[in-house]
Amino acid sequence: MMKKLFVVLVILVLLLPLAFYLTGGTELVMDQPDFLLADKSLNSLLVRGWGWLHGVIGDTGSPQVTLGKEDTLFFTPALNSAIGAERLGGRRLNDLAGRIAGVSTRLAQAGTRFVLLIVPDKAQMYPHMLPWYIRPVLPADTDSARLIARLHELGVAAPDLRTVLASQPAQTYLKTDTHWNAYGAYLAFLHLITAADYADPYGFTLEDFNKETPLPGDLIPLFLPCVVDPQTDRLPPLERAYRTQTPMRGVDDLQIKTTSNSVGLSVYAARDSFGRALFPYLANMASNMVFTRDYARFEEQAKGFDLAVLVIAERSLGDLGAYLAPVD
Repeated sequence: MMKKLFVVLVILVLLLPLAFYLTGGTELVMDQPDFLLADKSLNSLLVRGWGWLHGVIGDTGSPQVTLGKEDTLFFTPALNSAIGAERLGGRRLNDLAGRIAGVSTRLAQAGTRFVLLIVPDKAQMYPHMLPWYIRPVLPADTDSARLIARLHELGVAAPDLRTVLASQPAQTYLKTDTHWNAYGAYLAFLHLITAADYADPYGFTLEDFNKETPLPGDLIPLFLPCVVDPQTDRLPPLERAYRTQTPMRGVDDLQIKTTSNSVGLSVYAARDSFGRALFPYLANMASNMVFTRDYARFEEQAKGFDLAVLVIAERSLGDLGAYLAPVD
């Protein structure tokens, strides 16, 4: 009885804005000072209350965040890749594969090894943590799996990260964040350099990731602003061995140029937000590196480096073709 009463109360609370609108209450408020926006603390309190209320009924109240099992958060726009929405058609996928293969071939002719890292979206990694009403497609039917299979036929180095990361006994993605954790990023780095025929300079194991550091999730502020996320990540014992050519404000700088005492390997890396966690592994390994958030003129910029890396989340594959030369 109490549960039913609680559900009724929640529904009534959610319907209050509609009743307020139908009774003309909005016109009264429009004539008054915008006290909600003026009072930031009150505004924040109301938004947080909205988030907590939705949390009680198994939702977030934000169109950008989906609440899964065991309080696992998912970036809602990224769910399209998991459920098969907006999939790349066969012709479009073949065209993209052809463009990527063309880049790989031309860079190889210039003496540059190319590796494409397609980062699986979080829902692909943990489909069992999605809410009951979301049913993902089979892994083999995703855009990334279909594209990687085609790229392998064309001789392009493109590791299957989903299979690698999903098979680990430990978490490889963060619970309240869109991205992978330090261990997941290291595994991606390991398969990146293996695909390029380089040796792992670190040799870390899971046990080496034992330095706990705070890492609040990027999804929490989208529906619970001002709430401090206690999430942490575990880092390996990786000492900084690189230098930046100009002062670095942070890993999210549009472009970072590094040098180190490492011998021989030069790297050009174009990446999205997932590539951020790869930075220390690549920077320490490379004698010099350009680390950029811009895919424009990738092929032209990467020529002359020993290794060219393009890191992109699966959900962004549909946009990648615009940055690559069309197939002749």
